[in-house]
Amino acid sequence: MLKNKTLIVLSVICFGLLSLLYSCYNDETRIIKTYKEKWTIASKRPIDLDSEYFYVYSPRYWVKTPKSKTWETLHQDIDNFYYEEGYEYSIRIKISRWHLDKSTIGTILDYECLEILSKEQKDSDVPEYEYLW
Repeated sequence: MLKNKTLIVLSVICFGLLSLLYSCYNDETRIIKTYKEKWTIASKRPIDLDSEYFYVYSPRYWVKTPKSKTWETLHQDIDNFYYEEGYEYSIRIKISRWHLDKSTIGTILDYECLEILSKEQKDSDVPEYEYLW
């Protein structure tokens, strides 16, 4: 009987300590680096040729960053950015680089639009399509 009570008390203490440690571990402790940049988003979305040779619109964007001289594709969405085709955007963006957890080797990038600096109706000069292979 005494062993059962001791086991129950130890289980409750362990559960409490684990809950306390987990509650102190949040997303902010996993962020490695956050920085801001000014990007240009093209007025057209990229078109890919898939394996069946059909044209497919993808959910990515053509972007120019301070480091790029040509249009590059972005392979994920930008939080807080509502895209309207036919308009070229100049935006201020926050990029957060973070680990998923301590066992993850690589990093993940998150993009958040902080401000739309300009929205101009324009036909951006981007490549016609991008090959996925």
